[in-house]
This record gives sequence, structure tokens and C-alpha cells, in this order.
Amino acid sequence: MWKRRLRYYTIKILRIKDSPRSVALGFTLGACINFIPTFGFGIVISGFLASLTRINVPASILGQLLLTPVFPLLFSLNFLVGHLFFQEQLDSVQGLFPQGMDIEEVPLADIGAVFLTGAGLNMAITALIIFLIVYKVFKSYRRELIRWYLFRNRKP
Repeated sequence: MWKRRLRYYTIKILRIKDSPRSVALGFTLGACINFIPTFGFGIVISGFLASLTRINVPASILGQLLLTPVFPLLFSLNFLVGHLFFQEQLDSVQGLFPQGMDIEEVPLADIGAVFLTGAGLNMAITALIIFLIVYKVFKSYRRELIRWYLFRNRKP
């Protein structure tokens, strides 16, 4: 089931008729929205930001949808990366996730700073990687990938 859905979304992305730059930026924007908690409004936010910046809205929505299942992992990654920068301020806690954190020991502002620092750094690195991959694939291999996905199981 998930293979079929992945194939469907891949074909849908490859068939978007827009410049490779616009599609890559849209997909990157949608994917990076998943690093922050949007409480169910990620699709709306990514679509709005894509239309506001005049990049590809469907690619933005697809990027958001494809990375939504890994949000808990990204959320944890934000804390882990942010904790690397604020380790001395959070010494009273033995890590943010292992073995139950006592929320009373750490000010909420420190937790927010850790999360936002990690999210910003993770978004920047992920945005660069996703943009370069999607741009290269879309610019160089779009037609070949569409043909391969559509006709790979057909017999002549």
C-alpha cells in the first residue's frame, strides 16, 4: 500500500509543469514546515507561504504531506541539536528525553530556546539538501523518471 502511494506522489510531483527552481523551492518549503509544530495547519501554512512567495503551491503541499509522518522524529531532532548549543544552561537535566524530564527544573524559555535553535539549524541544513536534490532531479531526470515510473511494469 505505501509503495503505491509513494509511486503516486512521485509521479504527481514529476508531472508538475513549472520551473525546476519553483518546484524545488515549493517542495523544500513544505518539507521544512514539518520542523515546527503547526498543530494540523501545516498544509495551510505551506500553501499560504508558497503563494505569498510565488513558488509552486502543489509542490509545497506535497512536500508537507510526505514529511508529516516523520514529524515526531524531527521534533526530537530539534531538541537534540538545540541541546548541543545550550548544554551548560541545561546541566540540571540529564538530557531532554531520556528517563523522564522534570519540567520544574528547567525554565520554559530555555526549553523554547533549545527547540527553536535546533529547529532553525535543522531547517537550514534540510532545506539546502532537499532543494539541491529536488532541483537536480527535476531539471535533469524528470522525463526519464516519469517514463520509468509509468512503464516499468508493462510488457511489450
